Amino acid sequence: CKYSSQNILSELIAPIDMLVKSTSYEVKTDEMRNFLFGFKMIANQITDVLKSEGLSIIETKGKEFDPKFHHAVEKEHVEGTEANIVLEETQTGYMYKDRVIRPAMVKVSE
Repeated sequence: CKYSSQNILSELIAPIDMLVKSTSYEVKTDEMRNFLFGFKMIANQITDVLKSEGLSIIETKGKEFDPKFHHAVEKEHVEGTEANIVLEETQTGYMYKDRVIRPAMVKVSE
């Protein structure tokens, strides 16, 4: 079946998000940098496996807001920016092949 992996991939995106987010923090000691480097390698390997199964990240920043792929959680007026442009992503969105399994949560210009 074309979508046979969708359930497991849907379940894995939240823990992967947490792993990726936890590896983005700045640390002060060499020991913590080494741990962080190892966790980043693990996160990258898992992400590569998920991509090979058909999972992809929904593009957001600078893109035109599209309710099929994005969920607006905030609007902001930014001088010099067209309306309905994604300014910021607050939660990563994911596609599985041609299906949205979680829309991206975004801040949009008005």
